[in-house]
Amino acid sequence: MADVRSLLLDVDGPVHVTDFGGSRHAPVVLCVHGLGGSSSVWRTFADAVGPSLRVLAIDLPGHGRSPAQGRTMSVAESARVLEGVIDELQVGPVVLVGHSMGAAVSMLTAASAPSSVSRLLLLAPPAPRDGARLMSPALIPHVAVCLWPRVGLLALQRRLSRQSLEDYVWDRFRLTCASVTGLSEVVEAVTAEMQAAYDGGEDPLAGFIRAARSVGMLVAGGRGYRDVISRVDQPVRIVHGALDRVLDPGGLEQLTALRPHWRTHLLPQVGHSPHLEEPSVVASLLRDSGTADEPASEPASQPMGSVGAPLAAPSA
Repeated sequence: MADVRSLLLDVDGPVHVTDFGGSRHAPVVLCVHGLGGSSSVWRTFADAVGPSLRVLAIDLPGHGRSPAQGRTMSVAESARVLEGVIDELQVGPVVLVGHSMGAAVSMLTAASAPSSVSRLLLLAPPAPRDGARLMSPALIPHVAVCLWPRVGLLALQRRLSRQSLEDYVWDRFRLTCASVTGLSEVVEAVTAEMQAAYDGGEDPLAGFIRAARSVGMLVAGGRGYRDVISRVDQPVRIVHGALDRVLDPGGLEQLTALRPHWRTHLLPQVGHSPHLEEPSVVASLLRDSGTADEPASEPASQPMGSVGAPLAAPSA
């Protein structure tokens, strides 16, 4: 995409936004990455969306090219930053496309600032915790991070000390995706962003731990998260991978029970990152969503895909 631009805003600190282009008069799609991700993971998806929509992507504080600079990196604070970005850019109401942690951030923003959001496409959104039934083995390290963040940070630092930063990032994507074919540019960009964070005096692994802890606490809180979900009045579609090892697809049952009018799409060969694994399919679902009210929930279905990840993988 030739006309990609970088925007640097001040929303309680520096916030980087990537503008992937599209018609200036088209509806605005604002993409929100997952844990350990950045705006760089949306490049192929933005290309697949095409010029009929204007695609933007945020780097949440402590991710990509947005330094934490003392911000907590909690899901709630990220939602306030996202709302501030929409206001600062004067592009609302936007279509929010949120992945994993970014899906939770998107729902919080839609619930607290409904006039800023027209509709949502949620990719692998975390469901409120329902005991251990939805806890896959890959999720256990996330729980450990929430309980013992210092131990989790030491484990990640020890892992990074045994390999190059680029190899570390490749391993994260191998855990997240069934195939890493075509991800060289994404890996290169994420590696460069992590290195720039270190060069700037920040520790992206420590930021990862703080953000992971916040996501875990939100999901484990149950009632408060359910309240947020119940207050999202905009049309919503959910896309989940049947092979997701990070968030059990069984969580779809909870979400559809809470919001039966939300449409769900279960991609049979996809893992935790539908926008990276099947960007054309996800882009097609986005374009197909339209701007009118969504019809009643349909059976979980739809095309193509791949695999997911544990603690050190970006939910990018």
